[in-house]
Amino acid sequence: QHMILRTTRQRVFTGLGGLALLATLGFSPNATAGPGGEGQGQKHGGKKIERMCERLECTDKQETALRSIFKELRTDVKSDREGIREARQAVAAEFAKDRPNEANMKRAYKTIDDLEDNVRDRTHDALMEAHGILNSEQRKQFAKLAARMGKGGKHHGKRGGGPGKNKGKNGKGGKKSKKR
Repeated sequence: QHMILRTTRQRVFTGLGGLALLATLGFSPNATAGPGGEGQGQKHGGKKIERMCERLECTDKQETALRSIFKELRTDVKSDREGIREARQAVAAEFAKDRPNEANMKRAYKTIDDLEDNVRDRTHDALMEAHGILNSEQRKQFAKLAARMGKGGKHHGKRGGGPGKNKGKNGKGGKKSKKR
């Protein structure tokens, strides 16, 4: 039982590296189509790609190619993301029962693993396509941006800790928590 959960967690965490790179590009594989068929991540992601391309000094041709790659990726993983959402709902529904069926839960975990593998594989393919579009200097700069994002980006770090949490102005001094 615990092995399945641990394996799922390990796969999720190892997949975060590729997703952090995509976040640097402004891509959200969770983007869903809104009115007009345009994904939410596409609207905001386009601006992020534009900003990233400004930093990397992309040519117009490179920027267009990157937009195309990640738009295609978004489309390719849409059904997998929906399947993951449905499988998680199945796990939650089963867990809520007085007598959950472990076999059903394990099948749902397997589905989640398989679909996340598909997303991760397709994400890797998109990143390799992007690699071929960027020149050596741009790839180095992109790698620095991605590394920085993984270290201190939004929602990263220890839960309940970090600068500003009971630290006072600029993360120094201020109210201290009591030791128990």
